[in-house]
Amino acid sequence: RRHGAHVTQDEHEWRIRTGMTPDGEYSPTTSSSGFAADQKQLEAYEAALTKLWSNPMNAKGTRLVKEFDDVIDVPGAGKSYSLSGGSTGVLSSQAVNRVKFVFRLDSSGQDYYLYTMYPTP
Repeated sequence: RRHGAHVTQDEHEWRIRTGMTPDGEYSPTTSSSGFAADQKQLEAYEAALTKLWSNPMNAKGTRLVKEFDDVIDVPGAGKSYSLSGGSTGVLSSQAVNRVKFVFRLDSSGQDYYLYTMYPTP
């Protein structure tokens, strides 16, 4: 919803300037990023799942951490936008080749769900 290839540069700029996400939630930030293409987002998700499932379990068969986050390399992942010169500055962007992801453990203690994933410098 907030970092997919469908999110426009204008929407990223609006989020940085106002704190309003593309899906209408207030979430202030100093930068915003998006995937270059749906295929890059899928590639990142599959790599994140691989890393997640290498996370060890305890003797009861439950995961050891309630939240699992990491950064993975995904060449051509997307762009990161920021304002140069503060909130009234000019929008700039840079290509990024890394993706931050966060999985959270559900209340059963057995399954993770993807909380967020986005390209990061």
